[in-house]
Amino acid sequence: MSVVRRSIAATLLLMAAVSLTAACGSDSEVDGCNAPPAEEDLMNKYRVEPIFRAVPPDAIADGGIHASKACRRIGPNGVSRTTVSQRYELPAGYRTADLGPFYVSATISSGWWRLGDRDAPKYPRYPAMSFCKTINQVTSYLSVTVQPAPPTDGSPPANPDELIVAIEAAPDQSSCHGG
Repeated sequence: MSVVRRSIAATLLLMAAVSLTAACGSDSEVDGCNAPPAEEDLMNKYRVEPIFRAVPPDAIADGGIHASKACRRIGPNGVSRTTVSQRYELPAGYRTADLGPFYVSATISSGWWRLGDRDAPKYPRYPAMSFCKTINQVTSYLSVTVQPAPPTDGSPPANPDELIVAIEAAPDQSSCHGG
């Protein structure tokens, strides 16, 4: 398994652990962290966003929709955010730009506002198309990212690329315009 795949698998396991911890009512919440109001309702709204039904050609869903609650301790220094995401496998060679027309159409028609590179949050670590809209009175960011398959010995990549579509709450921002 490649380093990227192991990292993704570890992230998914961590998200599952965070969700399980939250469901069990653990005291792992981080003091001073600002979770969005009515977080469970917000996550349910995220799950039914039309963007999760917009699947590009040749994409294969990698499991179901994943969700994590805010303000949970992740490792020694990390803090989770309210996030709902879906991962897909794509044939090798896709780029985020290749999916631009597909996702711009799907997001704009659902009320998302496209952000320029300067306005986009610095999450995830890979280049992404970023969008913003207010859901349940909470500023929410949508990112569409393609993580390329790890390089090989010069032959065509054996592993598929990975597409990640994620919606993340930004309760500390009053609007999509950074106010």
